[in-house]
Amino acid sequence: MPTLVNPEPHTVRTMEAWAPFRARVHAWPTEKLRARGAELVEEHFPDHAGHREQLRQYLAEAEGEGDLADALILAALRLGEITAFASHPPSLHAYALRRFPWRTFFRPPDALHAIETGAAPRQLAGFVHQSIERELANRPLFIRKLEAAAFLRLRPPSEARLRKAAMALVNEHLHAPLKKREFTDLLLKRCAGCSEHRARLAWAAYAPVAWRRPGRRRRA
Repeated sequence: MPTLVNPEPHTVRTMEAWAPFRARVHAWPTEKLRARGAELVEEHFPDHAGHREQLRQYLAEAEGEGDLADALILAALRLGEITAFASHPPSLHAYALRRFPWRTFFRPPDALHAIETGAAPRQLAGFVHQSIERELANRPLFIRKLEAAAFLRLRPPSEARLRKAAMALVNEHLHAPLKKREFTDLLLKRCAGCSEHRARLAWAAYAPVAWRRPGRRRRA
């Protein structure tokens, strides 16, 4: 069997228990979960349309089943965006679960069960006696505080990405011009991590002059 655990010990003093981290993800509204998922798609698969679509479909199906938050966490583990550490009481050591088993070794129900309970996947118990994997089966999970904070905070889009999203909106609505509020609302949904202030600046920078003309009548 391949080794699923990095044997280098880390102190749990720099980490937080899994449950509070998961609870904060579950506290997000659906729109923010979607935005974070969209950000993962674009950051990890900028040049691979097939992988982007596969991840989008996975997250969309999870949302339909009411499991978007945990599916987002699992996607982040599979992509290496976050790392789960299993502790080894009574020591203060924890060991990183490698990225690849979340994709290829842990069955999806077992992976989601681990995320839900905050305990290392039960499949680790199938390893031989005295292996580190077997020692860590069902042990409490932790996550680095800095890594959790980075994951929970949507990163603002680059100006190039913001311009691309804004111009796409313009091109899509050339024959049905948008009002400022409509434009900024759509841009916020499409461009994960964008603030309302930057959305308004994008309106000023990229919306056609005719759209921004004072007193323009609403379209029928």
